[in-house]
Amino acid sequence: PAATVMASLLYAVRAYATQGDPPEVILRKLSGLVSLSRSGHFATVLCILFDHRLGRITTATAGHLPPLVLHGGDGRDGEYVATEFGEPVGVSDDPAYVPVTTTLAPGSTLLAFTDGLIERRGESLDFGLERLRDTAVAVADAPVGAIVSAVVSDLIGGGSDDDTVVIGLRWSK
Repeated sequence: PAATVMASLLYAVRAYATQGDPPEVILRKLSGLVSLSRSGHFATVLCILFDHRLGRITTATAGHLPPLVLHGGDGRDGEYVATEFGEPVGVSDDPAYVPVTTTLAPGSTLLAFTDGLIERRGESLDFGLERLRDTAVAVADAPVGAIVSAVVSDLIGGGSDDDTVVIGLRWSK
């Protein structure tokens, strides 16, 4: 079942990260664990390494939506990290994932989320991404928990047919 595959991937990510693998290597190793052709399973994955000393994130994505960064007090609106999309894990035997490194300004908030937060049947993902950005920017000065609560309430307050996960992190020097 899909839940077993997801649990296996979660534990594998933890193991690979513990041994110091960078995000792109973690994703490549995950692709060896699942196979669309063998088991009928694949997964989209966002892998982020956060260097808390420097406020730097290294992001690699396997078909997953990019995280949103709300800039702390510098007057810019939120922007999505310009990731290089790789194919979902399990789709190819020899996938390539490209890491992208971004430095967060002090006070910046990072929001990572699953597609269940923004996806609507019959609607372009761009509309959902813009809806998330608008909601998050409007409450960007609030504590991280309040930002997460606001985007969940505004975007899926009535519930969702898809799983939804939102993770928020604020970097302060």
